[in-house]
Amino acid sequence: MHTGRESLFELDPEPIKEIREYLNVVSEQWDRALTRLKAFVEVRE
Repeated sequence: MHTGRESLFELDPEPIKEIREYLNVVSEQWDRALTRLKAFVEVRE
């Protein structure tokens, strides 16, 4: 919507929600990978 020199915008939160869900999945994968790496290193000590 445009009124004079004023512009009004509306935020669509759906893409942000999708990005957050994707980052949660990636974070969980990294957590599991780091846990496996830690266990592997500790066995070698």
